[in-house]
Amino acid sequence: MKLKISLERVVSIVGLLFIGTALWSAIILNGDPDSIIPYSKQVIVTVHTICTLLTIFTIFKPSTKLHVIVFFIESILLILTNYEMLGVMFFYSALAEIKIMDFMKNKRPVNMTIIFILHVINILLMYTHGWSRTIITLGTSAFMCTLYLWLFSLLKAKFSCIIPTTISENKCLKNKKVGSLIHLSDYNLSERQMQLILDNLHNNLSYKELSDKYYMSISLVKKEFAYIFKVFEVSKIEELHMLLLQYLVEK
Repeated sequence: MKLKISLERVVSIVGLLFIGTALWSAIILNGDPDSIIPYSKQVIVTVHTICTLLTIFTIFKPSTKLHVIVFFIESILLILTNYEMLGVMFFYSALAEIKIMDFMKNKRPVNMTIIFILHVINILLMYTHGWSRTIITLGTSAFMCTLYLWLFSLLKAKFSCIIPTTISENKCLKNKKVGSLIHLSDYNLSERQMQLILDNLHNNLSYKELSDKYYMSISLVKKEFAYIFKVFEVSKIEELHMLLLQYLVEK
């Protein structure tokens, strides 16, 4: 079976090496007697084993959801078992992946409030390792949160400078608030045209991939998009993608 090399798979492979090493260490060590977790060695070995299997699966079938699940599980375990700084890093890696994929796949943003509350509770439960370490970990988490928000604001400012005028001055959607829900059925599009848009937007499929999926010639796919471009007042598929990414798009 030939696997397409991608950064996502590279992350999974490197992650597998890390979790595999953590699993091996957990087997030969005696757990964390200071942790609030009962039978810590058995729990640590079990959790690392589950995360190892999930990571192996993502190598063969990349899955952002599984990446996030592994990040969160490992974050909770690491914070409670004497590796709190690494656990904080895993937590924010999961949040970064969630936010990026929400943007790329045009999904409704995840409410982060509950996630942050659970994260803080998780840190407070490491009090058995000493309150000084608990406070330091809370401070580290607060710094990481501020740093991520700052980096996000910098990237947002940079990207705003390269948005084409067909996007920034688009009149077709001028009455729609950024982030609001858009129904493609409101724009006199056929069922096939709507599905082509959604596949390009959510799955980033190219003309060739859309052609293969729907058993259409590439010229017919381009003809359908030519009509779509007129409807949304853009000139190419990249501009359409960039325009619609600003909204929640449904049929």
